[in-house]
Amino acid sequence: MQEQGVPDEVMEILVAFYQQQQETIINHLSRIGISFAQIVGVDWRLDYMVRSKTTGRENIPMFHVSLHVMEQNEEQREVKFLASLEEMQDLLSKVSVLFNSFCFPST
Repeated sequence: MQEQGVPDEVMEILVAFYQQQQETIINHLSRIGISFAQIVGVDWRLDYMVRSKTTGRENIPMFHVSLHVMEQNEEQREVKFLASLEEMQDLLSKVSVLFNSFCFPST
């Protein structure tokens, strides 16, 4: 603040105010800050596209995935998507890395 030309008296007032209201400020910022939903459940179903009119016979697996997520405000919602086998393998790999980094952190 000194670099911006804020007078010492004003800085002292701001510091005193912050110290008095620190808990309130932190609580407020935690409610309005950026947070990510937590995955609380997963449903999935595997379908095979057995036949296509345009290309003939195929065996393509498609995963129907529904993630149940809980927002910071305790509201639940569903995130649905389709994924190929490669996308599911990639997702599983990333979830495994995250799980291991949280459950077995390296020291």
